[in-house]
Amino acid sequence: MSNTQNKFDQLSSISDFDSKADSSDVIFDNGFGSSHSTNESPLLQNFNQALNIEADFENESKINDINSGFVLNQRDFDENDENSVEELENKDKDSDNEESDLPIEQNDEWRSQSKHIFILSESGKPIYSLHGNEVNLIAFMGLLQALISIIECDNDNRLNCVIAGEHKIVFMHRSHLILVGVSNEPDKCVEQLQLEIEYCYNQIISVVTLSLIEKIFNKHHNYDLRNKLSGTEKLLTNIIDRFKNDYGMLLNCVNSYPLQQEIRDQVSKLIAQQISPLRSVIFGLFLFENKLVSLIRPKSRNIHPVDVHLLVNVITGFDTPKNVEFTWYPICLPNFDKNGIMYAYISHLDESCQTCLILLTGMCDEEQSIELNECRKRIQQKMLTQNTIQLMNSKLKDSSLRLDQIGVSELKHFLYKDNKIFQYFSSDYTLPYANNPSEQQRIFDMYQRLYHKLHNKTNSLRIIYMQKKYETILGWQTSSFEIYATFSPLVTKEIAILAVNKLLEFTQKNKSKIFLSSMPTLPR
Repeated sequence: MSNTQNKFDQLSSISDFDSKADSSDVIFDNGFGSSHSTNESPLLQNFNQALNIEADFENESKINDINSGFVLNQRDFDENDENSVEELENKDKDSDNEESDLPIEQNDEWRSQSKHIFILSESGKPIYSLHGNEVNLIAFMGLLQALISIIECDNDNRLNCVIAGEHKIVFMHRSHLILVGVSNEPDKCVEQLQLEIEYCYNQIISVVTLSLIEKIFNKHHNYDLRNKLSGTEKLLTNIIDRFKNDYGMLLNCVNSYPLQQEIRDQVSKLIAQQISPLRSVIFGLFLFENKLVSLIRPKSRNIHPVDVHLLVNVITGFDTPKNVEFTWYPICLPNFDKNGIMYAYISHLDESCQTCLILLTGMCDEEQSIELNECRKRIQQKMLTQNTIQLMNSKLKDSSLRLDQIGVSELKHFLYKDNKIFQYFSSDYTLPYANNPSEQQRIFDMYQRLYHKLHNKTNSLRIIYMQKKYETILGWQTSSFEIYATFSPLVTKEIAILAVNKLLEFTQKNKSKIFLSSMPTLPR
């Protein structure tokens, strides 16, 4: 992350709770969801299991934010979960009998994968594998654990990465967990793999919480954490898949939905009016096509972009039935509070599920559900009356943000990040990249390498200009913004500089439409 003061990062830890933010600053927060309907969804059933409390262990104490009165519940640990783990392992063994006796490490299909992610405990217990059944990798993960143990036997040593030919192998050892990323992709750099497994770590914390992990492994060093993650493995897989081409995750910022400021203000005011009387609501987020339209927050609260991506990962990672009006989901936002649980009330307000309302609270009960459900219905009705969703759809016909409006035909695509508010805007792709996913992926990979070169601590460069076979790529980093642009291969430096200057004028002219600049706040 840039050293520029980040308004989204004011609550990166509990100790930062006293940080103040101007009312004009945009701030986000966390949320998870579980289904709430007559028939419980698998999501709710999984988290009922995860939150099961046994009398043998004292309940976790609640974390109280004295200044705000917000209460975040902590998950508890049930020693009898070991029985569930045995059931998991027996099920895995049954499925293994149907497979080849050949060790999975020697399986050609498994070995041919270009990327692997492994997660295990300090004792070598498998937790997750991107490819293959992690139970079949017990010996392999034991080898990884032994390698870590040997090198880190001296507390001053840390194994960060290994380069073996075309393979890059990165390691992260944190909070009783070991995460390993392996890749032989030519465009994949060590820094990207490190960022990817960092997201995997945050995803695990968002489900289990750091305090529960510490409590579990302090009592049972050999505990199988898969029991606590049961049902949420698809969130890990989904966040890895999203990382392949998500600019927001790469740039550590939020993707806001481009919208006329009048419409955005109308939506924000509508939601703020409805949730302001609800003292239990801490944050309100409104998304369109998984991009942020509006954020309602207390004056002194903020949210980290990583936590927003974890929220979006819940929405995209679970297939919520369209006939379910709303969903409750418990979540820990690592950059807000690594030890506390919040609850996200998640509801899609249209049949196509393009719009999503997220209300974050510190409690979840039947009375709360009724109260928030009534609030959601009022918001939904007013949006219908004001034709809000149709107005947001009209953005697709808005030509003012088209790339050709900049007036430089050699410019094929650009990415602009505002380092002060940590939001980004990406233009549409033009030919030959339009409607060509493989070419768009190639552009993403090149931007990725540019990003890590510009952010390399040993690199003092602020502008990188590279002429490739099929295009010319430019990256420019300042304390205020970052630009990544693609030009035709024969573009001159003079035209590229002219295009960048016009691009800056373009973004400044449309800033109120592209980004969230000011949002109403809650009287908290």
